[in-house]
Amino acid sequence: MLQDHCGKLNATWIAWIIIVCTASQHSIIWHNTLAVICVTAVVWSAAIAPQISRISWRWSLVMFVGLWVGAMNKVSFQLIAIAGALGFVLRAAILRQMDTRTLTLSMGAIVISEAVLPIGTELFLTGASFSQWSYNVLLLAGGSRAEYLTELESWDFYLRPLHDYYDPLPIPQFGLITVLLFGVLFLGNFRGREILDRILLFAATIGCALCALFLLATNQEIAYVATGAAVSLAAAIILRFEIQLNRIKTGIALTMLTALFALRSAWIGKRVLFGHSASSRSEYQELAANSPSSAISQE
Repeated sequence: MLQDHCGKLNATWIAWIIIVCTASQHSIIWHNTLAVICVTAVVWSAAIAPQISRISWRWSLVMFVGLWVGAMNKVSFQLIAIAGALGFVLRAAILRQMDTRTLTLSMGAIVISEAVLPIGTELFLTGASFSQWSYNVLLLAGGSRAEYLTELESWDFYLRPLHDYYDPLPIPQFGLITVLLFGVLFLGNFRGREILDRILLFAATIGCALCALFLLATNQEIAYVATGAAVSLAAAIILRFEIQLNRIKTGIALTMLTALFALRSAWIGKRVLFGHSASSRSEYQELAANSPSSAISQE
């Protein structure tokens, strides 16, 4: 997806950063990291080919599958995916790169792939009613997680993530790094564009920055995963707005530094081995097979 615009080397290190910050933290297929992969598939495909056509049907298929699978996996991430997909479609329409019929068709297909198909699939497979689904999937998690969003108003949030459970972070300023990444993306590329395209670029960078901060605040997860999502969203902007990487050297340096610490985190197993416990691994004790305290785990 990236190499046609960025070149093979740049495409490789962008993909490497996303994988190191997400899948490598768990070493298994985990819902949060799968969610980032689905978001990436959706927003990159929409950035490359925002309209449905015979020429670009393969990209549309990738986008629709990403929306369908991702919506059944993690709703919060997919809200970002559908916002990104619809945003790129609207940009094409505003710049008169598609007609009204194509706009309606594209937006309708996105909504069906994001909402109708995944919800229908879940209800069919589980036998649940829509009210049961909405209560368990939306209300239970959404109510408690939404409270975290108020932290975006606090300066402390940008200096240290809310959910710092997995051993001390060498660079805890993930919120600030996210703001700087998208700030550099806009400030380094708004010149030489028409006024309308500048406005759209500003809206895209602000929107993607808020989405990345939303994930950082609401997901009880190691902060590197939100960084992987931020890089994925930034790459989508690079693709759609045809941004040259030599104009965002500061942002590249910040993400590369963060990715190196993410690599160390994955290598020593911070997310996998340490979990929420603050106890040292040297204090762990092996549980005897016939111990009374292990009876409940054997049932």
